[in-house]
Amino acid sequence: QSLHRLFRARFRLGMFDKPEKVPYAQIPYSVVDSKKHRQMALKMARESMVLLKNEPAPKNKNPLLPLDKDVNSVAVIGPNADKPDTMLGNYHGTPSFITTPLKGIQDKVASRTNVHYARGAEIADGRKRQLPIPSDRLIPSQGSGHGLYAEYFSGKKISEQPAKQGVDKQINFKWLDDTPVSGKLAADFSVRWTGKIKAPESGTYIIGFDAARNYNYKLYFDNNLKLDGSKRQHQFSVPLQSGKTYNVKIEYTSTGPDPQAHLTWHKPNQHLLREAVDAAQKSDVVILCLGLDSHLEGEESPIQIPGFNGGDRTKLDLPAPQVELMKKIISLGKPTVLVMLSGSAIAMPWAKQNVPAILQAWYGGQAGGTAIADVLFGDYNPGGRLPITFYKSVDDLPSFTNYNMRHRTYRYFEDEPLYPFGYGLSYTHFTYSDLKIPSQTDGNSPVEVTAKVKNTGSKSGDEVAQLYVSHQDYAGMHPIRALKGFERLSLDPGESQTVKFTLNAEDLSVVDAEGKTIKAKGHVKISVGGKQPGFKGDLDAHTTGVAEDIMKII
Repeated sequence: QSLHRLFRARFRLGMFDKPEKVPYAQIPYSVVDSKKHRQMALKMARESMVLLKNEPAPKNKNPLLPLDKDVNSVAVIGPNADKPDTMLGNYHGTPSFITTPLKGIQDKVASRTNVHYARGAEIADGRKRQLPIPSDRLIPSQGSGHGLYAEYFSGKKISEQPAKQGVDKQINFKWLDDTPVSGKLAADFSVRWTGKIKAPESGTYIIGFDAARNYNYKLYFDNNLKLDGSKRQHQFSVPLQSGKTYNVKIEYTSTGPDPQAHLTWHKPNQHLLREAVDAAQKSDVVILCLGLDSHLEGEESPIQIPGFNGGDRTKLDLPAPQVELMKKIISLGKPTVLVMLSGSAIAMPWAKQNVPAILQAWYGGQAGGTAIADVLFGDYNPGGRLPITFYKSVDDLPSFTNYNMRHRTYRYFEDEPLYPFGYGLSYTHFTYSDLKIPSQTDGNSPVEVTAKVKNTGSKSGDEVAQLYVSHQDYAGMHPIRALKGFERLSLDPGESQTVKFTLNAEDLSVVDAEGKTIKAKGHVKISVGGKQPGFKGDLDAHTTGVAEDIMKII
């Protein structure tokens, strides 16, 4: 039945038809990339931001965030600060633009603030960042100027007579609404680029070719085939000498929608940490952009480096080069914000203890950098909550082969996590009161739960009211707590609103040892608040309250 539904959807989408006959494939980017959709992308990015920590920086009294827009200088540092592909997850379309954290911050304050950028570190041991080879490092085989000589052909074959030719200054293409030969969306075409590469300095380079989801390409370097897309070859290492030129030829064929072509390299760079320290020392505030990317934690990734194995995580820690960078920057004593970009939880107990402010930004999409800047500088009050648990270490979890649910997910985790499921801070404060539930129920009839939520702070903001159920008379295999409802509210300072939830029979039931849903009996704790109940100490500081009461199922 599931297979039937899947293929019915695929047939209706035209996935077994030629692209030119599929109406969905003919929708131009002017529609997909409309103003309305751009605004929606920004809205989603803003609402996904989760503020994990916001305390005073050294020698200050007030929380570090939001930052002053009139600050004299800001250092934006980290391997994820200006890396466009980090903003996208493992499955995504092709945006016409991507705003990185650096670009978002520059757009926000650069007119009055000096913004200093430094990469600071590689994202992980064994991972070198690839950048488009700049025009002034490319020499065309024909024609003048910088770049590579390009011959474009209609269709899937490279022949003797190109349809058009000239010099492409850089091989860094996303052909969106039109293809380069016919001008039609998703039309087949081929390209041959020829010329030379000239290295700016001697050392070992990593040269790569990225065609997104297309593997129809070959790259020849000094007349030797180095990359064959059909064999999933994307990059190779080669020693280059400063001033010497090297022949390069690329043959590329595009079939179907979303054609892309990117000729990249990684240059030797031994001064990343020093450049980051220099940027931080001449700035009033530091914004550290760390985390992961979809190449490290993407499905079926070929990467096998410390902490990562084929897209799987073998550790939850932040990669070692980034930890070294973070500790060095914090040692300088500058007010520092940590912006974490990742698609999964990262164990960062050192950061929690030593960094004044932490923002979990995930992979924010095309407008992610704008959303980050909006939060950091107070144009948007964060209201997102964690949809997963952040653990202190992989040691807090049972073995991957242990199928006992104990210590798995927020429902069964018995210790105190780094940050719990449902956690998130705001620039304002909310209180909960007037929780109303019946004193008892038969377990079959719907139960209405209401509570009053009030913004008691000085800023407008969003609150995510969460309803949790905890059976007090059941232990062992049954969840310690379970989320049964949530609602996002927008409240002005002093404004109150009543939230209403309805619990049905299934919400109040339990599952027996045979996996059957049965009616529960006994006492049930009902909790309504802006967080998961049951945590004290630093996890309770600055967060919203919780209203709780006990109901009996008879």
